[in-house]
Amino acid sequence: MFGFFRRARTQSAAPRRRVTLRLEALEWRYQLDGTPLGDPLDRGDIVLDGGTRVAANVAPVIVDFQAEQLANGLFLLTGRVVDENPDGLVVTFEGSNSANGKTATADGTFSVTVQLRTDGTDSGFLGATTVDAQGLTSEEVLVFLDPTPVP
Repeated sequence: MFGFFRRARTQSAAPRRRVTLRLEALEWRYQLDGTPLGDPLDRGDIVLDGGTRVAANVAPVIVDFQAEQLANGLFLLTGRVVDENPDGLVVTFEGSNSANGKTATADGTFSVTVQLRTDGTDSGFLGATTVDAQGLTSEEVLVFLDPTPVP
């Protein structure tokens, strides 16, 4: 009776394949700003003072990297290093200006004052990286510096 609802079976040479999609819970993932996520005892994390959780044996992360101009060409560079053991890590600055090659030692936070030329030759991006005790290098973070010329 309603023959148009029937579908004829066809024999094909290629077998049918099925794919199963599995979704993964994200509550165990880490945020770069050090926001606590999940229970650290489940993953072997290290809990730092203040409750910040950091995964063991992962590359350090530099957060809150800022440059504040204190006077004409005088900049205060600050930031935080998130790692399972940030004490003593050396933050190295790289760029096409007078701050290239300067370093700061972190104890969780770091700060260094640098004097840049105000003739326009020191304007540009300044990057910061660090290497932890396991030899893992952080990703470079950047800040744009534009020293104000002397009036």
